[in-house]
Amino acid sequence: MLQNEDNSLLGSYAQAGFRVGAGKSIFIFLSVWVMSWLVGSLVVMCIGGSYAIRWATVVQNVVMFITPAVLAMYFVSWRLLSAMHLNSLPSCIMSVLTVLAVVVSIPFLNRVVAFNESISLPESMSGLEATLRNLEALAEQMIQSMLGEPTVVSLVVCILIIGVLTGIAEEIFFRGAMQPLLHRVFGNAHAAVWMTAFVFSVMHFEFFGFIPRLLMGVFLGYLVWWSGSLWLSILAHALNNSLVVIVMWTERITGDTVGFAKLGEGTSLSDWTCFVVSAVLLVVLINQIRVHRDVR
Repeated sequence: MLQNEDNSLLGSYAQAGFRVGAGKSIFIFLSVWVMSWLVGSLVVMCIGGSYAIRWATVVQNVVMFITPAVLAMYFVSWRLLSAMHLNSLPSCIMSVLTVLAVVVSIPFLNRVVAFNESISLPESMSGLEATLRNLEALAEQMIQSMLGEPTVVSLVVCILIIGVLTGIAEEIFFRGAMQPLLHRVFGNAHAAVWMTAFVFSVMHFEFFGFIPRLLMGVFLGYLVWWSGSLWLSILAHALNNSLVVIVMWTERITGDTVGFAKLGEGTSLSDWTCFVVSAVLLVVLINQIRVHRDVR
């Protein structure tokens, strides 16, 4: 059955009318991406002012992710929207199941995050570990700076930038362009999903958040495969990012940790129970999403 599903998605790519071969498509994608990053980097360096980080994030999303993905897929395919799975909306039931999956996964991912953060490199690599942890602390500081003043307006702006725009941009780049192109190269959806998720996690440059981001990338990749719609992974990604922003904003306002943000990561019986229940419910919901996948 998995082979039939794989052939079905390959058939949808055939309908997208790719005008060049798989290898050349990857070359075009990488070339456009490199040029876009060079241009985007120059623009970001010219941005100043009190809202520089916010504008830099917008430029990064639009110039470095959305633009290269859309341009590359335009060059390699006759039918851009079809090739990127933007031409169809997911069913209501799949959308609801996806939202539930993101919410119930919180305790499960909290424990995975805690495990990843607890990993220590060998003593001989202590310098590297310190550098990696400093980079992650810097990334969190940048988000805190982007939040600005603890007002509702700042919260809404950050949700729009970090939650919605970043969710759209990264999904267009990774699951809308990279994944279908890798699928053509490998001829196997599983390989494309996992390789895209791997690159997705690596490109965030956060070693101590690599595993949970890899798992999130895999989940998002299978959402696109099963639904045939990029909008479903955009929904999940935007919701996940928005929840992170809301938690950080709330903690900044109250000066205390939000309860569900740490749920499941401790060693108490209640935390382990939450983790197990979260994992079981997540498996059930993911299976239901797969069962209710749209017929392509």
